[in-house]
Amino acid sequence: MNDLQNQVPQLDAAHSWESRAEKPIDRRFFEFQFEVAKILSRRSHAPLNQTVGKYAPFIIRNLLKPTEAISGKPEEIPDNILPEIMLDAAYKNYTTIGVSDRPIPYHEGRRFGCFAYDYHDKENAVELHFFNAEFDSIGPLSTKKISARRAEITDVMKAIRRDYPEAIEVRGRSWLYNFDAYQRLFPESYISHMTPDKDESSWIHGTRIWGQFMDSDNHLREDMTEKFLASVQVLPVDQLMSALPAPPMIVSGPITDFYKFYGIE
Repeated sequence: MNDLQNQVPQLDAAHSWESRAEKPIDRRFFEFQFEVAKILSRRSHAPLNQTVGKYAPFIIRNLLKPTEAISGKPEEIPDNILPEIMLDAAYKNYTTIGVSDRPIPYHEGRRFGCFAYDYHDKENAVELHFFNAEFDSIGPLSTKKISARRAEITDVMKAIRRDYPEAIEVRGRSWLYNFDAYQRLFPESYISHMTPDKDESSWIHGTRIWGQFMDSDNHLREDMTEKFLASVQVLPVDQLMSALPAPPMIVSGPITDFYKFYGIE
């Protein structure tokens, strides 16, 4: 996308956006993810590097270079990162270079507030992403924030309508689609096509699954972790998603319904 495409006029939600610095993720969240990888390593007799590569995205992301972390290949973990220092090395890298202290702007590239998108040319499809870029004391999906989130999606859709008029479909994959607080932001035709995400590779995609174990302050939700860890100890590995409080879902719908829902002509 060129510079002209990044210059979006009249952003609906920009005027109400309060830029705040990023809140660092709690170390206990890294410890939790690492513990899951260790349990699965013991149970499957697989090398820890392998289970970290498959189930601990926040560990591997901070051990590899960004271009390597996208693939998440266990063998790409540097040889000098031994199992006993893996957790410490990952969290040190995260706190040293992975956290920015600059205020987060409303619009950056394909992100508008808490929503961002990717565009898949071959399918003429838009993939929506959500993450808490507000770093506010009030959760981003609270009732008080509905109008802000709707305005952000409006800006996303306006940008897509302008830059990718050939787009025909909107897609999403996240644990958030289990909740009314998130569903209410989308057209009924989008939510009604919701199916469970059974793709095992989803474990390594950042917050697609793991986000449910963090609160809006990026602290570990310890009330949820104990039960999940107990399930990891006994469930077959290919059934781990059944132990999640909110299994990831896949959704899709016509982009024309989004344009209608958000009054975009």
